[in-house]
Amino acid sequence: MAFARSILAAALAAAAGLATPAAAQIAPSRSGTSSMTYLGQDEVWDAIGEFGVCYAGTNRKGALSLIATEPNSDAETATYKKLFGKGNPCLGDVVGLHGIAISMIRGAVAEGLYRKRVAIPAELMQTAPPVGQIHNLGQAALCYTAAHADQAQALIATTHAGSRKEYDAMKALADDFWQCIPAGARHLSFDSTQIRFRIAEALLRTGHLPPAGPR
Repeated sequence: MAFARSILAAALAAAAGLATPAAAQIAPSRSGTSSMTYLGQDEVWDAIGEFGVCYAGTNRKGALSLIATEPNSDAETATYKKLFGKGNPCLGDVVGLHGIAISMIRGAVAEGLYRKRVAIPAELMQTAPPVGQIHNLGQAALCYTAAHADQAQALIATTHAGSRKEYDAMKALADDFWQCIPAGARHLSFDSTQIRFRIAEALLRTGHLPPAGPR
Protein backbone atom coordinates (compact mmCIF):
# COMPACT_ATOMS: atom_id res chain seq x y z
CA MET A 1 0.00 0.00 0.00
CA ALA A 2 2.99 2.32 -0.44
CA PHE A 3 1.29 3.79 -3.51
CA ALA A 4 -1.89 4.56 -1.60
CA ARG A 5 -0.02 6.28 1.26
CA SER A 6 2.10 8.35 -1.16
CA ILE A 7 -0.80 9.54 -3.29
CA LEU A 8 -3.09 10.22 -0.37
CA ALA A 9 -0.44 12.40 1.23
CA ALA A 10 0.07 14.31 -2.02
CA ALA A 11 -3.66 14.78 -2.52
CA LEU A 12 -4.15 16.08 1.02
CA ALA A 13 -1.22 18.47 0.61
CA ALA A 14 -2.63 19.80 -2.63
CA ALA A 15 -6.11 20.26 -1.23
CA ALA A 16 -4.91 21.93 1.96
CA GLY A 17 -2.25 24.03 0.27
CA LEU A 18 -4.51 25.49 -2.39
CA ALA A 19 -7.29 26.28 0.08
CA THR A 20 -9.90 25.66 -2.61
CA PRO A 21 -13.61 25.18 -2.03
CA ALA A 22 -15.03 21.66 -2.18
CA ALA A 23 -14.04 20.18 -5.53
CA ALA A 24 -16.42 18.63 -8.02
CA GLN A 25 -15.91 14.89 -8.26
CA ILE A 26 -16.53 12.28 -10.91
CA ALA A 27 -18.48 9.40 -9.43
CA PRO A 28 -16.78 6.03 -9.91
CA SER A 29 -18.26 4.07 -12.80
CA ARG A 30 -17.98 0.79 -10.90
CA SER A 31 -17.24 -0.30 -7.36
CA GLY A 32 -13.63 0.14 -6.31
CA THR A 33 -12.50 2.40 -9.14
CA SER A 34 -10.65 5.69 -8.80
CA SER A 35 -12.35 9.05 -9.13
CA MET A 36 -11.11 12.46 -10.20
CA THR A 37 -11.72 15.94 -8.85
CA TYR A 38 -11.72 19.41 -10.36
CA LEU A 39 -10.04 22.07 -8.21
CA GLY A 40 -11.34 25.22 -9.90
CA GLN A 41 -9.71 28.68 -9.48
CA ASP A 42 -8.63 28.91 -13.12
CA GLU A 43 -6.94 32.30 -12.71
CA VAL A 44 -4.65 30.91 -9.99
CA TRP A 45 -3.65 28.01 -12.20
CA ASP A 46 -3.01 30.31 -15.16
CA ALA A 47 -0.54 32.23 -13.01
CA ILE A 48 1.13 29.04 -11.77
CA GLY A 49 1.41 27.72 -15.33
CA GLU A 50 2.96 30.96 -16.54
CA PHE A 51 5.38 30.86 -13.63
CA GLY A 52 6.49 27.33 -14.59
CA VAL A 53 7.23 28.31 -18.18
CA CYS A 54 9.02 31.49 -17.10
CA TYR A 55 11.14 29.70 -14.52
CA ALA A 56 12.08 26.88 -16.88
CA GLY A 57 13.18 29.46 -19.43
CA THR A 58 15.19 31.67 -17.07
CA ASN A 59 16.63 29.15 -14.61
CA ARG A 60 17.00 25.83 -16.39
CA LYS A 61 19.60 24.60 -13.91
CA GLY A 62 17.29 25.24 -10.97
CA ALA A 63 14.33 23.68 -12.76
CA LEU A 64 16.29 20.52 -13.50
CA SER A 65 17.55 20.30 -9.92
CA LEU A 66 13.94 20.32 -8.67
CA ILE A 67 12.71 17.52 -10.92
CA ALA A 68 15.88 15.53 -10.21
CA THR A 69 14.55 14.94 -6.68
CA GLU A 70 12.15 12.17 -5.69
CA PRO A 71 8.57 13.48 -5.44
CA ASN A 72 7.36 14.07 -1.86
CA SER A 73 10.88 13.55 -0.50
CA ASP A 74 12.97 15.55 1.95
CA ALA A 75 15.32 16.35 -0.94
CA GLU A 76 12.45 17.82 -2.95
CA THR A 77 11.41 20.01 -0.02
CA ALA A 78 14.98 21.17 0.61
CA THR A 79 15.52 21.99 -3.07
CA TYR A 80 12.23 23.84 -3.23
CA LYS A 81 13.17 25.99 -0.23
CA LYS A 82 16.60 26.69 -1.67
CA LEU A 83 15.19 27.76 -5.03
CA PHE A 84 12.13 29.69 -3.92
CA GLY A 85 12.71 30.66 -0.30
CA LYS A 86 13.29 34.29 -1.24
CA GLY A 87 10.67 34.60 -3.95
CA ASN A 88 11.23 34.69 -7.70
CA PRO A 89 11.01 37.37 -10.39
CA CYS A 90 8.88 35.08 -12.57
CA LEU A 91 6.02 35.56 -10.12
CA GLY A 92 5.77 39.31 -10.63
CA ASP A 93 2.89 40.73 -8.61
CA VAL A 94 0.42 38.01 -9.57
CA VAL A 95 0.72 35.34 -6.91
CA GLY A 96 3.15 34.12 -4.29
CA LEU A 97 4.19 30.53 -3.80
CA HIS A 98 3.26 30.48 -0.13
CA GLY A 99 0.46 28.02 0.47
CA ILE A 100 0.78 26.23 -2.89
CA ALA A 101 1.64 22.55 -2.56
CA ILE A 102 5.23 21.77 -3.57
CA SER A 103 3.99 18.98 -5.84
CA MET A 104 2.06 21.54 -7.89
CA ILE A 105 4.99 23.93 -8.21
CA ARG A 106 7.18 21.01 -9.24
CA GLY A 107 4.57 20.03 -11.82
CA ALA A 108 4.35 23.53 -13.26
CA VAL A 109 8.14 23.68 -13.57
CA ALA A 110 8.23 20.24 -15.21
CA GLU A 111 5.58 21.33 -17.69
CA GLY A 112 7.55 24.51 -18.30
CA LEU A 113 10.61 22.45 -19.21
CA TYR A 114 8.45 20.31 -21.48
CA ARG A 115 6.93 23.32 -23.22
CA LYS A 116 10.40 24.82 -23.63
CA ARG A 117 11.46 21.54 -25.28
CA VAL A 118 14.34 21.02 -22.87
CA ALA A 119 16.15 17.74 -23.52
CA ILE A 120 16.95 16.63 -19.97
CA PRO A 121 20.20 14.84 -19.04
CA ALA A 122 20.31 11.09 -19.58
CA GLU A 123 20.43 10.40 -15.85
CA LEU A 124 17.00 12.02 -15.43
CA MET A 125 15.35 9.98 -18.16
CA GLN A 126 13.03 7.20 -17.00
CA THR A 127 11.14 4.23 -18.38
CA ALA A 128 7.75 2.94 -17.31
CA PRO A 129 7.75 0.26 -14.61
CA PRO A 130 5.38 -2.72 -14.79
CA VAL A 131 2.03 -2.02 -13.14
CA GLY A 132 2.89 -4.37 -10.30
CA GLN A 133 5.91 -2.22 -9.45
CA ILE A 134 4.14 1.16 -9.48
CA HIS A 135 4.29 2.92 -6.10
CA ASN A 136 3.45 6.57 -6.85
CA LEU A 137 1.57 8.80 -9.24
CA GLY A 138 4.70 9.70 -11.20
CA GLN A 139 5.29 6.05 -12.04
CA ALA A 140 1.63 5.67 -13.02
CA ALA A 141 2.04 8.65 -15.38
CA LEU A 142 5.11 7.00 -16.93
CA CYS A 143 3.07 3.85 -17.44
CA TYR A 144 0.24 5.79 -19.10
CA THR A 145 2.55 7.89 -21.26
CA ALA A 146 4.45 4.86 -22.52
CA ALA A 147 1.26 3.48 -24.06
CA HIS A 148 -0.53 6.73 -24.89
CA ALA A 149 2.12 9.33 -25.76
CA ASP A 150 -0.01 11.02 -28.43
CA GLN A 151 -2.96 11.45 -26.08
CA ALA A 152 -0.68 12.70 -23.32
CA GLN A 153 0.86 15.29 -25.60
CA ALA A 154 -2.55 16.38 -26.85
CA LEU A 155 -3.68 16.91 -23.25
CA ILE A 156 -0.82 19.33 -22.57
CA ALA A 157 -1.07 21.03 -25.95
CA THR A 158 -4.82 21.70 -25.94
CA THR A 159 -5.63 22.46 -22.30
CA HIS A 160 -4.43 24.75 -19.52
CA ALA A 161 -3.62 23.58 -16.01
CA GLY A 162 -6.59 23.79 -13.67
CA SER A 163 -9.13 24.50 -16.40
CA ARG A 164 -12.50 22.86 -16.90
CA LYS A 165 -11.33 21.80 -20.36
CA GLU A 166 -8.44 19.95 -18.73
CA TYR A 167 -10.86 18.21 -16.38
CA ASP A 168 -13.09 17.15 -19.27
CA ALA A 169 -10.07 15.87 -21.22
CA MET A 170 -8.99 13.88 -18.17
CA LYS A 171 -12.39 12.22 -18.01
CA ALA A 172 -11.86 11.03 -21.58
CA LEU A 173 -8.53 9.38 -20.79
CA ALA A 174 -9.36 8.24 -17.26
CA ASP A 175 -10.16 4.61 -18.07
CA ASP A 176 -6.75 4.15 -19.71
CA PHE A 177 -4.94 5.97 -16.92
CA TRP A 178 -6.62 3.86 -14.20
CA GLN A 179 -5.08 0.77 -15.80
CA CYS A 180 -1.75 2.04 -14.47
CA ILE A 181 -3.05 2.39 -10.91
CA PRO A 182 -2.49 -0.72 -8.77
CA ALA A 183 -5.76 -2.36 -7.79
CA GLY A 184 -5.16 -1.67 -4.11
CA ALA A 185 -5.14 2.10 -4.70
CA ARG A 186 -8.07 2.39 -7.08
CA HIS A 187 -10.44 3.60 -4.35
CA LEU A 188 -8.54 6.89 -4.05
CA SER A 189 -9.57 10.22 -5.54
CA PHE A 190 -7.15 12.30 -7.64
CA ASP A 191 -7.45 15.85 -8.89
CA SER A 192 -7.06 16.32 -12.63
CA THR A 193 -4.30 18.93 -12.42
CA GLN A 194 -2.18 16.75 -10.18
CA ILE A 195 -2.36 13.98 -12.79
CA ARG A 196 -1.75 16.45 -15.64
CA PHE A 197 1.49 17.68 -14.09
CA ARG A 198 2.72 14.12 -13.54
CA ILE A 199 1.95 13.34 -17.19
CA ALA A 200 3.88 16.45 -18.29
CA GLU A 201 6.89 15.30 -16.28
CA ALA A 202 6.54 11.79 -17.70
CA LEU A 203 6.60 13.19 -21.25
CA LEU A 204 9.73 15.15 -20.36
CA ARG A 205 11.44 12.14 -18.79
CA THR A 206 10.67 9.84 -21.73
CA GLY A 207 11.86 12.28 -24.38
CA HIS A 208 8.41 12.93 -25.87
CA LEU A 209 8.95 16.65 -26.43
CA PRO A 210 6.41 18.79 -28.29
CA PRO A 211 7.10 19.61 -31.94
CA ALA A 212 9.05 22.78 -32.59
CA GLY A 213 6.85 25.79 -33.17
CA PRO A 214 7.36 28.55 -35.73
CA ARG A 215 10.41 30.70 -35.14
